[in-house]
Amino acid sequence: MKTNDAAVRAECTPPGYSIANFPRPERSAGGIAVSYRSTLKLAKVNTGVKTSFEFAEYLVSSGTDNLRMVVMYRTLYFQVHRVNISTLLDEFAYYMESTITTSEPLLITVDINIHVDVPDDPNTIRFLDLLDSMGLV
Repeated sequence: MKTNDAAVRAECTPPGYSIANFPRPERSAGGIAVSYRSTLKLAKVNTGVKTSFEFAEYLVSSGTDNLRMVVMYRTLYFQVHRVNISTLLDEFAYYMESTITTSEPLLITVDINIHVDVPDDPNTIRFLDLLDSMGLV
């Protein structure tokens, strides 16, 4: 989606839902989008692009209940995006250090192309160890 793609946003949004998106600033399409019930309040806290991932951080409110939600996406390693797993883990750890100290419950949704369903994969082990060291599940 591009910033001004109201028609595309409308096609992707079921009745009773809203969509918030953070388009990739350097590309013609793509980015992160969140579809949520219109009865919820969603306030953007932070968005950005790191070397290894892009992210959007929101405060989700329903009545007096609040939740901090982080949405992350990492593109696969390929010819034009030569970012290795070590860079991802370093940047993820640095970003999480400031995020996990928030007072609200935290929900992190990621698509970082690490197969956590393959327990003996070295990248899975490193990622899960990092989550564990930060008290995340």
